[in-house]
Amino acid sequence: MQMTQPLKIAATTTPNTLATVFGEREQTWGQLQARVAKLAGALRDLGVGREDRVAILANNSDRYLEYYFSVWWTGAAVMPLNVRWSPSENAYSLNDGGAKLLFVDAYFASDVVEICSKTDHDLTLIYIGDDACPAGMLCYEDLIDSAVAIKDAEAGNDDLAGIFYTGGTTGFPKGAMLSHQCLWFNGIISAKHYYFEPGDRYLHAAPMFHLADGSGSNGASMAGATHCFLPSFSVENVIAEIGKNRPTHVLLVPTMVG
Repeated sequence: MQMTQPLKIAATTTPNTLATVFGEREQTWGQLQARVAKLAGALRDLGVGREDRVAILANNSDRYLEYYFSVWWTGAAVMPLNVRWSPSENAYSLNDGGAKLLFVDAYFASDVVEICSKTDHDLTLIYIGDDACPAGMLCYEDLIDSAVAIKDAEAGNDDLAGIFYTGGTTGFPKGAMLSHQCLWFNGIISAKHYYFEPGDRYLHAAPMFHLADGSGSNGASMAGATHCFLPSFSVENVIAEIGKNRPTHVLLVPTMVG
């Protein structure tokens, strides 16, 4: 039970089927696996090893999904940060979880200086935005272009897959440590519960740091469905995306629907 299995199965059985759609950017499952293997190679070159923690602070995108798979490909653990938290709260999580690297997008790049000033260890910063890479950060696409693809580390079963922080409503946030087996079973159940089939399209409208979206995302990957992405939720953007890319599934909470 490995969280890279859905990617490898889809890339093997339906390599030319569409895997991700983000704006005008599209890629197949075969292309996605190739990029993931190279990004994992770049992470390995940066010193990421088995069960190391790799964090991300970003809005939804195809690169967020690539982050998940590439970290698992190296045998490391994902650590998605809450986009609604303050820099102090996210710095607390980075310290508590011991993240070695932090992926960040354009929206949160300005918060990184304050976050890093509050962490108790040095962080390697990887910029996943489309514009010029800020000083002191590594460019995501440059890393992929220059890296050599590596074999899947095949972490699985009881190996640590991710640390997901609670809301901390009664105190400091607590990192829930979840295994590959835990997330794998959740993906299988979600695929069945949501009736995902090959050819379906799952719209990431809820934030991808949250395990509610993670459940839908894992289920869609288990079925080899297509992932579509909105950076963040708005009624207007969801309606526009439904009209443009025709998603078959979307996860929304009652306040988003109402």
